[in-house]
Amino acid sequence: MTENKRSTNWLSVILGVLFFIVAFIAFKNPVTTLSSLVIYFGAIAIVKGVMGLLSVSKIKKLSTISTTPLLVISILDIILGLIIMFNFKITFLSLPYLFGIWFILDALQDLIYGKYLKGFGNGLYGMNIFTSILNIILGVLMIFNPLSAYVTIVYLIGINFIIWGIKYLIRGFMGK
Repeated sequence: MTENKRSTNWLSVILGVLFFIVAFIAFKNPVTTLSSLVIYFGAIAIVKGVMGLLSVSKIKKLSTISTTPLLVISILDIILGLIIMFNFKITFLSLPYLFGIWFILDALQDLIYGKYLKGFGNGLYGMNIFTSILNIILGVLMIFNPLSAYVTIVYLIGINFIIWGIKYLIRGFMGK
């Protein structure tokens, strides 16, 4: 009898849980949450970028696919996280644009690498496409309607973080 053991990727699980926690905080008190969430968003962007950089070396060892898009987006995540955390005034004024761009870039990354999820079943592959399209739509809405985004930004970010939390939990428990 052959056992198919998958190791749990605890970094993905922890990141998924962090996304859920921040989403919960966002929904609980959106008015006072916006300014305090900036720090959490910055920290998550940095962790996500570092996780992407760590994935680059793992992907290079396991396959021949190009890791350039992942490398670029991971570096952009880290830079975005640092900008968010250490330049509060500019970050607050440009939140709809920063998060809109972040949502779109991450969705494009998921679409680029999502084709490799086909081997894990159509459910995960389909969910990846669906959530990536949702993230692109949310990102575009934030960029092209920034005034409305200020009113709804906490909710949009909370929804997006729930989507990312689900994705990272699934990936973590699948060992990806």
